[in-house]
Amino acid sequence: MRLMISPGRAARVLLMVVACLLALHVGTGMWRHFLRHDDPYGIIRQFNFDRENNTPTYFSALLLMMCSALLAVIAAAKIRSRDRYRRHWIALSAVFAYMSFDEVGRFHEMWPALMPVLHRGKGIMHFPWIPIGIVVVVLFTIAFLRFLLALQRKWRYCSLRPASFISPARWGWRRFVVCSRT
Repeated sequence: MRLMISPGRAARVLLMVVACLLALHVGTGMWRHFLRHDDPYGIIRQFNFDRENNTPTYFSALLLMMCSALLAVIAAAKIRSRDRYRRHWIALSAVFAYMSFDEVGRFHEMWPALMPVLHRGKGIMHFPWIPIGIVVVVLFTIAFLRFLLALQRKWRYCSLRPASFISPARWGWRRFVVCSRT
């Protein structure tokens, strides 16, 4: 069985879904702000990007799980061909599956309970899971560096480009949210 997915078409569909979610986020925010209306049916919370366990969260979890499934398909092909990096593909699939479950289950918020030494700090360290996350990212980078360098240049670039602007933006947004609440 062969399944063909047009990357351009998939990107357009995803972009349309994200645009709709963003419009609903902005629209419900304006409804609350200008009409000074509470959230009688949970509609505002349901589309608020700053909240969890709502439509944007589940969409994000679904995308991460779809990535995990695609990585599992690649891993299966790499296992059959006895590829040198087959374990890396398996690990990537598992990591994306974990991130999908974490998006909904918020397991990262339970990490500090495993390490009571971490206390809430100020600024970017307000979230106690951030130091643990930094260590995980550094270890992951070290473990996957050869794998990344072995990818074709086009795929290596495609892998690094999103991480280069999403991570700093997300960290910056978290810092802004924390600083604006204090």
